[in-house]
Order: sequence, then C-alpha cells, then structure tokens
Amino acid sequence: MTIGSKGLGGVYKGPKGTWIAKVPVGKYPNGKTQYVKESYRTKSEAISARAELIRRRESLEIIAGPRVSLQDWCEEIWRNGSDRISERTLDGYYRTLKKHVFPVLGHKALRDITTSDIQGLLHKLRYDYQANTVKNVRVALSKMFTVAIAHNRVKINPVRGTEKPVKGEYDPTPVQLPWSESEAADAMKALEGTKLYVPMLLMLSSGLRLGELLALKWDDIDWDSHTISVSRTGSHVTILQPDGSTIYEWQERRPKTRTSRRTLQLSSPMIDELRVYQAEYEIAASAFGEQWQGSGYVFVNEVGGPVDSSRFRKQFKRQLAKNGIRHIRLHDVRHTFATILIEKNGGMLPAVSKALGHSTVSITMDVYAQTAKIDQQATLAMGDVVFPDRKKVSPTPLASPSEPLPLVVEPSHNWVFKD
Repeated sequence: MTIGSKGLGGVYKGPKGTWIAKVPVGKYPNGKTQYVKESYRTKSEAISARAELIRRRESLEIIAGPRVSLQDWCEEIWRNGSDRISERTLDGYYRTLKKHVFPVLGHKALRDITTSDIQGLLHKLRYDYQANTVKNVRVALSKMFTVAIAHNRVKINPVRGTEKPVKGEYDPTPVQLPWSESEAADAMKALEGTKLYVPMLLMLSSGLRLGELLALKWDDIDWDSHTISVSRTGSHVTILQPDGSTIYEWQERRPKTRTSRRTLQLSSPMIDELRVYQAEYEIAASAFGEQWQGSGYVFVNEVGGPVDSSRFRKQFKRQLAKNGIRHIRLHDVRHTFATILIEKNGGMLPAVSKALGHSTVSITMDVYAQTAKIDQQATLAMGDVVFPDRKKVSPTPLASPSEPLPLVVEPSHNWVFKD
C-alpha cells in the first residue's frame, strides 16, 4: 500500500489487479474514519485520482455522513415535504424523476453524482423527448440538489454545470395561442348551460389561475362592493404513506407570491351569475342534507367537496371538442384575459398586471409582449401621426354592461363536477 502524509489517504492494489485510491473524508458518529474509495486499472491512474479526491475534499465537494442514494433522498423529501417547494410542485418533480432519472441514476449515492453523470443522462433523454421535457427533468433534479445542500447532504449542485436543452425547430410549444375575442365568445356560448359555464366565465373575466378558482370560497365574495379576495390556492396531491401506498388528498395553501394575494373587482353581470349559482348551490346542499360536505368552496363536486383539477381539465377539453372549439390549456384562458385587454388598450398593462397578481409590470410584458401584439399598437398609433388626414377606423367598442340578471332559479343539476 502506498501511503501519503497523514490525512491524505493512499493507493493500494485491490482484487483482480485493480488499484484503489482511498482518501479520508471525515468520521462516522462512532468516531471511525470514513473513506471515499475509487478503483482504477493502473497505479498511476489511482495516484492521480487520489489527488483529485483530495482536491474535492478540500473544496468541500465531498462531505462526510451517511451515503444516501439519489432515489432514497428524493423519496425522503417527497414524504416529508419541503418549505422550499409546494406540495403540488414536489409531487410533479417526483413523478418526473421516477420516470426519467431513477432508472439510470437512482441507485447512485447522492454525493457521488457528478455534472458529467447528469449531462450524459440529459443528452440521452434528448434523443427520445422534446426539449421541454428534458428541461423539466433538469429543473426537478436541480431542486432536489438545492434542498440537499440546505440539509448538508452535498456541498454543490452538479446540475448547474449542465447545458440547458435547446429547443429544436420542430419541437412543439406547450403553450397554445390564447383565444381571440370571437373565440372566447364562442367558447362561452358553447359552455352555457353546463357545469363549466360559471367557473369558466369567472376565470375569463378575472384572469384567475385554476388553483385560485377552485380554492375560492363564498366568504371571499363581497356582494356589496362586487369584489373577490384571492387569498389561497388549492389542488389535489399524491401523498406517499409509510407502507408505500399513496393517497390523493386536497391541499390548500397560500398563493406563491405576496402580490398573488389580491382583491379583484367584478362586473355586475358576473356578480349576478354568481348569485344565481349560489342559489343553486344552496338548493343542492339542502337536498343532500347531512351527506353534504359543506366545504365552503364556490365550485364543488357532487357532494360539496373541492373539485379535482384533473377532472375539471378533462371536462373542459371534452366540452370544447364536443362543440368544435379550439382547445387551449386552462392556464391559457388566463392568457386570453390578459391578451384581449392589452390588445384593446396597451395603457391597461399596469392594471392587467395587478389583476394577474404579477409582482412587476415587466413580468407581464415578458409573458404577453408577443401574444398581445403590443408592438402593433405602437406602429398603428404612429400611422395616425404620419397620415393625419386619412380616415381612422376605430376598433369595435366594448359592449355596454347588461342589465342585472333576474334572480329566478330553476335548478339545472348541471353545476356540480362529476363524471
């Protein structure tokens, strides 16, 4: 065995003619020295490797402690949760890692995973998956290492040195173009009379996120001032049980940013729609009696509990297809709200930004600069300056507010969410 100075480990011949580089990296709780070992074909390779291990130890890239695998670490975070990641997001990360990462790197010790290991995985995934999928893998893996750093399981995040996947020319984008004003009108007409009508009308009228819509409670509505308070978001998440089974549970939480907590002014017609909807809600609650869950949410399932967002999405997609309406994601309905308003009047950008709950107007600009065609507003305005004598064609004005809807309730049984 070749031994260096104290604390520098050594190199020795292992089984089957291999050479082992061995470097101490700390002590176990019982006081016994903990080593990192790596095998090589030749003695010279092992000597060079020992020097590299010493360098990594001195730069805190190697730490002492239990050797936990990547998969075990991710499952620990998934079970116990993290203050840095919401439950729903963490559940999505775990599913992504389980499918794409665990089969390749899940068995490897968390602290032994290198940038090269991850880059190789991402490169292979890119052959079979779109750039956006590989990007999601990279983000999920990076978050797991960020939490590991906070728990002193590793000293560096090896994902940061990897290359971000580049979108190819033929890679489709997951974001569809938002509806035009006429498409939005056609969609609402198609949904009228279904259980989706009022929630979708509210989402389109206010720019609410789906989680904010489903977590809205009757107490959040101020009927006198015609406002709603957005103070929470909710969704169903998968929770791993100690026996390995999972349960699907509704979880409510605060919005992700301070500016997401906001009060939104609603139009009188929208308030009238909600009044009629509330009357139907009370009739259903009375009919169910003790079986009614009474969760207090505005939009509920068939027994008064919170609506499953996955079921809501499926029903939305099915209704659009049934009526020949171009499908967009529910989040793109929020984009439709912003795009239509900004296209009508670029000066509404600050108001739209506040309604969306963005922390700055620049965020709104970054998201909607292209879809809202703000640049076209500038060139059209300049056209009025260059051609002052030409006839101007004004856009069609917004329809005037309608009269309040009569509060005559005829239960349709189409307002609860069930298959």
